[in-house]
Amino acid sequence: MSSISQESTPRPRPAESGFVNFQEGGAWYHVRVAENLARHFPFRIAVDPYLTYGRVQPTATLPTYDWTLGLVAWVAGAGAPSDSLLHVGAAWYPDR
Repeated sequence: MSSISQESTPRPRPAESGFVNFQEGGAWYHVRVAENLARHFPFRIAVDPYLTYGRVQPTATLPTYDWTLGLVAWVAGAGAPSDSLLHVGAAWYPDR
């Protein structure tokens, strides 16, 4: 009975009607860093002002994951990827 109720309960969809709904905070963080990278390619942010309020802290992750996502979006967008292109690419990009 519990399996039937679990299968019938609505769950949030990751992508619906043109909006990608990332489920974890880490996904939003990586997409934000990749968006900045795609706009300022090939330079990735070294300091993240939104990471900790009141203090400036170096970017907390290694650049390979964000740089690869930004590079793929940058190439697919012919040097000027849209936010929706990057978001859809990030939704299909495998989690570490």
